[in-house]
Amino acid sequence: MEYDERYVVTQLHAESFVDLNKSYAEIKSEDFLVLAFCHLAVEVGGLSGDVSEVQSAVAALKLKFDLKKYDERRLYNTFSTHYSQLVKSSRGEFDNSEAVRVATYLIDKFICYKCSIHHARPRVVASFVKSIQADVASLTVDMIPLVSELAIPGADYGLYSEGLTNSFLGHALRLKLFLNGVRYRILELEDFDGLSGSETYIFDSPGPHLPMHTYLNRFEQLSRRNGLRGKFVIVMPLGKETQRDVAKYVSPFINEWIHLDAVVTISSSGLRESNSTFLILVLSNNAPVADRFTLYIDVSRSNPSISELDPEDCALLAGAVFNLHKGNNLFNENITPRVMSILNAQFPSGYRDVRLLCAEVAHNHKKLLKIHPVKSILNRKAKRASSITFSADLREVISRIQSNEQSTCTYVIGSNGAGKSLMLRELIYRMSESNVETVGVSTGVHDRFPLDDENLKLFTYKGLRNRSEGITIPRLAQNATRLAAYIFKRQDLIDVLTECLFCFGYEARYYLVRKPQTTLEELPANVRFVPLGIVAAENILPQDLHSYEFGVVRADDKERISPISSLSSGEQNINFILLTILRSAARDTLFLLDEPEISLHLQWQQALPKVLSIMSDRFGMSFVVATHSPTIISNANEINSYSYDLRQGKLRLLTDEQRYSVESIILEGFGTYTPNNRGVHEKCARLVAGSMMDGDGDAILGGESLKQLGELRCLLLGKVNRTNIPGMREDLDLIEKAYNAIELLMKDRRLQDEFPSVDVAYE
Repeated sequence: MEYDERYVVTQLHAESFVDLNKSYAEIKSEDFLVLAFCHLAVEVGGLSGDVSEVQSAVAALKLKFDLKKYDERRLYNTFSTHYSQLVKSSRGEFDNSEAVRVATYLIDKFICYKCSIHHARPRVVASFVKSIQADVASLTVDMIPLVSELAIPGADYGLYSEGLTNSFLGHALRLKLFLNGVRYRILELEDFDGLSGSETYIFDSPGPHLPMHTYLNRFEQLSRRNGLRGKFVIVMPLGKETQRDVAKYVSPFINEWIHLDAVVTISSSGLRESNSTFLILVLSNNAPVADRFTLYIDVSRSNPSISELDPEDCALLAGAVFNLHKGNNLFNENITPRVMSILNAQFPSGYRDVRLLCAEVAHNHKKLLKIHPVKSILNRKAKRASSITFSADLREVISRIQSNEQSTCTYVIGSNGAGKSLMLRELIYRMSESNVETVGVSTGVHDRFPLDDENLKLFTYKGLRNRSEGITIPRLAQNATRLAAYIFKRQDLIDVLTECLFCFGYEARYYLVRKPQTTLEELPANVRFVPLGIVAAENILPQDLHSYEFGVVRADDKERISPISSLSSGEQNINFILLTILRSAARDTLFLLDEPEISLHLQWQQALPKVLSIMSDRFGMSFVVATHSPTIISNANEINSYSYDLRQGKLRLLTDEQRYSVESIILEGFGTYTPNNRGVHEKCARLVAGSMMDGDGDAILGGESLKQLGELRCLLLGKVNRTNIPGMREDLDLIEKAYNAIELLMKDRRLQDEFPSVDVAYE
């Protein structure tokens, strides 16, 4: 799970003010919260610069809570000293804007405490609501204002006057909005008449002090009296009482004049904290009559498939799924890279039902709609839904693996964190569902293959980790000997091993070498060295096999026998990989290799794809390899080999031209610019040439080419003034020329479309 650093820093600063309460045992914690944010508010004056408004709100709060009774001078000195210390120690981090964020955090904490709601819920709700608003400039109305998290500077934001009847809430909200420079309007009942219909109305359950039926009744009254049009978001706790109130106050309106767009369960904490999981209903009356599907989404902490996401990312994911279901565009600037990777992986072609995550339900608008529990719907639809995947859309890869035409070798390259290891893990589960045996092979200690899942009956782990996730002392020599003993009793395995080791520079001569002992030289030679021939029937293994280790002969050192233990780490790794695969070789088995290039020099990285293809052809088994090595990708040119680039949840099949250029792989696969990079020239030429081709999708193709050139330019500009890389300025100039050329081509084509009889001449 990842965290928003700025928010975490603000939390730390805010809690440091709260900790000052320890020196004031006579002051209640809630009073101290008010005193702290009031002091900060006066100290910074707010982003709007209207100090008088801030002072007025502070005075009202102090009067409301009778805070004058405390020693103001002592408190002032305490807060001022702490404020000054933060300014000095933070190296500019604790500036005026940060002080406003800290005061805002404390105000939110105070309101959530008074309303008995989880402190993170308003942020999670706001993240979801912002993500489903098709028009961010449209009016947002808080019908039951809590912390006004949806109010941001420049946005059209309104508060329903009846929601401000609680005076402490009204004063606290007023102070927060003034501090953040938010202009808002107070809406009376008559103000709802004549609104455009694009508004979003939020009914957020305010906690035990206002029973649910009170605010749901408000929804009913406004709906009947004013006939409101727009989008309605109702937030409420889970429970049977909730279901009864919804059935009474909301369900009668569904299908009568509004449509239930979505039912979402969501959590404001990844932990099992009380009151942190709640229900969101999304309704609208602008949907076409034919659009009678309700979307059910579960992004709560009880959904194990999204446990790595923080609550706000879960809210963004739910909002994005909602938009995909509606056919709306995704607002990429609001979506974190992690969530975007999940969306690209899960919904490459638009919305679809996903097991455990989302499902749509059709209903007859002539019948009274029943709002079902989200989990019951998802469980009911699970059999027909696709499996959840967070690495990439694996359907093409799986389809090719399961094809009866031929076994395949698939290579996936990508930067750290792209999801390669996660992809291997997901393939294990997906293939298990199809009753395909899988073997995970790794010579590293940080692979993500599942060790402890007892449900994976068809998966075998061949790596260096043990089941406690610790690192075992490498015993590759011992393992290699045991594996070799099995292989040298089968002729088919000997033949393939000999051919593969020849590719790595080994002679077809093998031995079992007695482990070093004090009396080694006294033993006869036929005891110290047991030849292993290339004819299986002639091989006789010693009874005390554990006293021997497998030995090989290098082609460049033909008279030296090298026991496995004396080989370099790279040589040990490649022998371990080969022997492990051959020991488990079986038709239709899928082998998953995680970074097999570890410790391998370039020649062996070049040879590895050919070796895997040999084993694939001979035994009818497939391979999927996750790698960081451009050398492996550029040499994966066998007829049954396919190479992909994995980036932000998208698997992109690489053409031969893209594979052969190591520099292009480094540039596009890893987003890394190297000196005098030929990949820049190749990409610019390819994009310009593609834009010159005639076709119906010229505008789309040209726009995509400009987007890619813009991204390439940003990549290089990120290096300027940081490193002096030769050729960078010239490459930036080339990108600019390519960009201008494509723009000119697009302009000329637009002119041709407008004036088809006019020929456009190129100079």
